Amino acid sequence: MVPSAETLPATVKRTYKVDDIPTDVVVQLFADRTLVCISQLSGRVGTFLNCSMEFSIIDGSRTYNVSPLLGGSDDPRLEVYARNITERIVTKQTPANSLETSSTTPSVVLLGISLKKRDKKQENEQSTFRALMDIVSEMYDEARHQIMSR
Repeated sequence: MVPSAETLPATVKRTYKVDDIPTDVVVQLFADRTLVCISQLSGRVGTFLNCSMEFSIIDGSRTYNVSPLLGGSDDPRLEVYARNITERIVTKQTPANSLETSSTTPSVVLLGISLKKRDKKQENEQSTFRALMDIVSEMYDEARHQIMSR
């Protein structure tokens, strides 16, 4: 049995040069979550993090929970990436003037990530972060467009 196009995840895969480092990025939208993979190590992913968002019923604030699923979690940057990617995706899912995401859009992100270790002389950490956030955001929009055009 061949699955129908509606049941397959929307997938966008690209390779970029981020601060002169080849970076593979994949964004896949599933029914219950979004998978984002970022690798600066020839497509290998060293850590998987699960990041979810919950709304507070009391004050409407958002709480982000990041938990490692696989690999080392000794690099605090990885949790920052997971939380910020999830925040951007949730913001795109949330209708204007609404406190909650649509019931049809997941607010769980599974992030697979491997970033190249930086030399102490390289201070491009902030530009790498911004570039990757913009790339993932753009690719997420493209994947959503794939779903809408089915």
